[in-house]
Amino acid sequence: MDGAPILHGDYEAAGGGRYRSRDGRRLVEVEVRAQGFRDLHAAFVRMAQTLSRERKVAKGILAAWMPKATDDRIRREWGEVLGLLKPAIASRMRLVVVHPDRCLALGEDRELRRVGEAVRARLGKVEPAPREERPALSRSFFEVFKVLLGQHLLGKGPIAIGELMRRTGCSYPTVAESLRRLEASEELKRLSNRSVMFARLPRKTWTEVLALSEPLRRTRVYGDTSGRAPDPAALHRRLQGMSNDRLAVGGVQAARHYDTHFDLHGLPRVDVSLRLRDGAFDFAFVGRLDPALQRVEPGAPGVVLAVHPLQRPEAAFEKNPKGKVDWADPVETLLDLHELRLVDQAERLVERLSGRAGK
Repeated sequence: MDGAPILHGDYEAAGGGRYRSRDGRRLVEVEVRAQGFRDLHAAFVRMAQTLSRERKVAKGILAAWMPKATDDRIRREWGEVLGLLKPAIASRMRLVVVHPDRCLALGEDRELRRVGEAVRARLGKVEPAPREERPALSRSFFEVFKVLLGQHLLGKGPIAIGELMRRTGCSYPTVAESLRRLEASEELKRLSNRSVMFARLPRKTWTEVLALSEPLRRTRVYGDTSGRAPDPAALHRRLQGMSNDRLAVGGVQAARHYDTHFDLHGLPRVDVSLRLRDGAFDFAFVGRLDPALQRVEPGAPGVVLAVHPLQRPEAAFEKNPKGKVDWADPVETLLDLHELRLVDQAERLVERLSGRAGK
């Protein structure tokens, strides 16, 4: 396949398979080498993040070449994704899946057909060569990445490889493999003193991490079975009265700590990071916090508490001088916000932290 633009006319190439309409109101991302739904999910997240940042874009169109995907599976996955997004983002997203002989358009928009047919005209004759499959994200890589991203967001500069091993609890070969993966994404900078850092926000890998973070985190959620109305704010006050150095508050409350301009009224739930002790997690604090709390399935109504076990030995909690429970680090806080589908607020927090680190 040559390097000629796929879309012409009203669209201009924006690099990386993206096209913008000349009036800036439409954005098209062409995903031509999706190996499966994991790649499609990552493309969904990228588009949602872009739409949350760029309010001028009225429609974000994802055009995916997936000749072997069934229509039923595509509709199901698309419906689930839209259900996870804020309405202000979901209402602006469109999907057209391109097969060699037809296009499946999801969304009431005639522009979808035109975009889909343009993609099919270029790609339907010769299927693109598959890209080399990147291995799935491991839990070890997840921890290495989070430590490096935390260094970047807090403006702490490079970290020695030995220190990275200590904080994550990973062996040298495991850390080295994680660093090679980040180098392949052109997101990692190595220094002459055997230290490493992100030169800029690693958006490519961050998108991958967000698409797969929930199974990697193994979050436990709890609902109030007392029959009373859920009251996360009261639960947070009781939590701050507990003395427990294994716990840290994340989510919306930590976001307000890191950004005094954080834009959200109310408290949807209490998010808590829980660190290892003697190689095990102790969830007994939940019963002491409120005996009416019972573990429920993610997505169940009435969730008031989410507990996020931290796999690494170094928790990186930030001291809270006003309470007995510390704050979770910025990366865990951002992951909490994404689990809550607060994509806009998470992006604003990233921008503020990144700007602060650059000063």
